[in-house]
Amino acid sequence: MLILPEHSGAYVRKLGGWAKYHLWLLKEKIARFDSRTQSLIRLPQSTVKKIGRNSPCICGSGKKYKKCCINK
Repeated sequence: MLILPEHSGAYVRKLGGWAKYHLWLLKEKIARFDSRTQSLIRLPQSTVKKIGRNSPCICGSGKKYKKCCINK
């Protein structure tokens, strides 16, 4: 079973019940409720690193990303 820090009775009551809590988890892309197993399943998190504007360009030109490939 998946345990989340927000997974407390007070927080669930604040959101308006378990159904709204499960919708909130899905909307925030944290977990989804599996009705077959009656449990929460964690959704995969993206591991793609964001490129900063002032970082060297990924194409290898030596320029800053904002001056080279940001619009491509």
